Amino acid sequence: MPGKGKGSKAGVGAPAFSDQAAAIAYAKAIAAQLEAQGVAVTIEVQPGVLPGAGDGHAGDGGPAGGHAGSDSAIQADAGTAAATAGTRTKAAAEPEPGATKDKTGGAAAEGDGDPETDGPAAQTLTPLGPDLLARADAAGAAGVGVLLGGGDLEDMAATIQSYRDPTTGEIRRVLWCKVRAESDEKVLAAVERAMGHPTMTVWDEVEEVGRADWDLENQVAERLVTLAKSVNHHSGLGDGVPPHTMLGIAELRATLDGLAAKAGAMPPEERALLDGYRKDLDEIAQAAGDGSHPVKTPRKDYGPREALLKRLVPREVPLPQEGEGGPAMTAKWRHETLPRTSVDGGASAWDGRRKRAHGAGEEAVINFNDGWIAIYHPSDPSKGVPFSRRGTLELHLPPGADPADIPAHLARLNLHGHAASRAEAECAYVARAAWAMRADQRPEWRQAVEAARAIVEERAAAILWEAPAPESDAAAERLAAEALVRAERETAPERARVLRRGLEAALGLPEGGLEKLPNWRPEPVFDPAPGGGGHWRWLRPDVDPAELREKAKAAGLVIGHELTGATDRVERLKAILESGVLAAQERRAVMGADAGHTMSPEEDLRTGGAAFTFLRALRATDEADIEWDPETILMRSDWEFRNMDTFGAVNPQSSHMPSESARVRDPMEVVRLAKAGKLKGNNELLVKDGIGLFGPFAPRRIRAGSEAGRDELLAWCKERGITHIGSRPVEEVIIE
Repeated sequence: MPGKGKGSKAGVGAPAFSDQAAAIAYAKAIAAQLEAQGVAVTIEVQPGVLPGAGDGHAGDGGPAGGHAGSDSAIQADAGTAAATAGTRTKAAAEPEPGATKDKTGGAAAEGDGDPETDGPAAQTLTPLGPDLLARADAAGAAGVGVLLGGGDLEDMAATIQSYRDPTTGEIRRVLWCKVRAESDEKVLAAVERAMGHPTMTVWDEVEEVGRADWDLENQVAERLVTLAKSVNHHSGLGDGVPPHTMLGIAELRATLDGLAAKAGAMPPEERALLDGYRKDLDEIAQAAGDGSHPVKTPRKDYGPREALLKRLVPREVPLPQEGEGGPAMTAKWRHETLPRTSVDGGASAWDGRRKRAHGAGEEAVINFNDGWIAIYHPSDPSKGVPFSRRGTLELHLPPGADPADIPAHLARLNLHGHAASRAEAECAYVARAAWAMRADQRPEWRQAVEAARAIVEERAAAILWEAPAPESDAAAERLAAEALVRAERETAPERARVLRRGLEAALGLPEGGLEKLPNWRPEPVFDPAPGGGGHWRWLRPDVDPAELREKAKAAGLVIGHELTGATDRVERLKAILESGVLAAQERRAVMGADAGHTMSPEEDLRTGGAAFTFLRALRATDEADIEWDPETILMRSDWEFRNMDTFGAVNPQSSHMPSESARVRDPMEVVRLAKAGKLKGNNELLVKDGIGLFGPFAPRRIRAGSEAGRDELLAWCKERGITHIGSRPVEEVIIE
């Protein structure tokens, strides 16, 4: 956004600012001074940039990441993995797409020839191109991961999830991400602003599967269930049907007769529902008889009848206001809900209905009034959202949406959301390495983080200095936000250097020492799933995989996972292999898989453990349902080991939260505990989000439980064309 101006700038500094309000005030002050001096300034402002202050780093102090484990398939570099996944469509030497209009959400440098902003360092890792939604549709339950730059989202990670409506075949697409707690206030400010916008009610005719309005109004299904239960109960006791039940039958008949008298005005689908209910009541009445000698009703499944119905649904739309560039946002608070998702044939399914979530949490529903809708589960403790769901953001894309418009909609929530550049990815990588190596609390690292933040603020201040006076408060806010996000992107290479030097100082390494660590790879690794889906995982640079493999083998250490729940083991393994990922409870809820297959699902939501896959550090003589070579998992940078049962607690307010000294992140410390025979049977190895089963984190062994189970599972794999799990033949991995 190069400025073109005339006049002196003497006497007017360009200080750094720490928040958006300060930026707006600064912009107004500059405008006033320019006006007082009679200075005319013109500037070209690129569209599509994002509001919200950058914080100079990508980390959130919690686990996140990935590693390429052992064997030849794991040695493929991140570029190869990305190309295989179909996320990279241009050669590395090409400039970042959108030099004049950056549809990925930020303003690319224009005409200055700066290799740091125009060259490979600025190229996006996961472009929000037109093929992204097609990939998500084909990806199955795993979804497609994308990396969105800036410091607002945990790990810069988001997932595009496609859901097929099992009734209509319609595709519903949702972008899922986690907003860092530090950015919660920015979203809440956008919600508050949207709630203050005046609205009017319009009525839309929609088709949806559900109950008829007259059914809900008269509680027909509920009354039928109550009557059937009473008749069956007293039939079993051998006594008569009580008078109130007989009265209930008569009253419901009168209700249905009254509705039948008006049935001529009903659509055919609703008349069929009414006829079905009248038949249900006839069966119950016949079983009750005169009440003296009731018999069992012919069936037990009396309840709601549903059909594909047309109905009028109210919708609040904003009243037009002068000066708006497009439809205004509206928002409201309601009790927290979750989509009623499921998995059908390895793909996620959802008919659009939602269910009330457990607990007393609230969610914000934000309508962009252009077909896009966001649902936000805030981190603010006063909203009562369970710890593990705090910060969850659902961005619902309308049919025909362009994924390149994702950043613009996140921008209206005051969030960065442009496709991440390689330099931004390196910032996140270094921050994750600092957490994994326990350097994130050291003063040298903290100073580097503050220095990186100052770089962003100083660049944003310079951008504001060149900008014209805003015409309104709203324009001033947009200008400040635009400056911040542009500064975030333009300074990423410089911030990456500052963070590298800070981590080196914290670790006592010389300058350039990070790059000499045995596993330094400043890009994430793609963790694939069937159908082209998968997610990005961050590496840890400090441990040699070969050395870790050798020492873990000598110590007799393996990593294992025990299946839980009452479902047949082979059926559980089929479901996991079909999705391609052993997923944490949070991820399973997004996929549509049964989120209750844990030892303590409700407690895990409160402790934060629902964000993790639970593994155990075991002796080689132990047997787990799924087993990994230790280096495959321990070279990721998103795990933490506790030699006790803590319910995966990461919530500081949880009574299960262990002390800092009990939280192990050093792979060699886990090896030492195994070698010394000090591993406890209830230990936990927490791995964030999930573990792909067909890529760099593939397991070494899967136990079917019996010879018959192995035969069944191998036959199932053959039907689906699954020949290898990771780099190993499936016959080698799946054992009895």
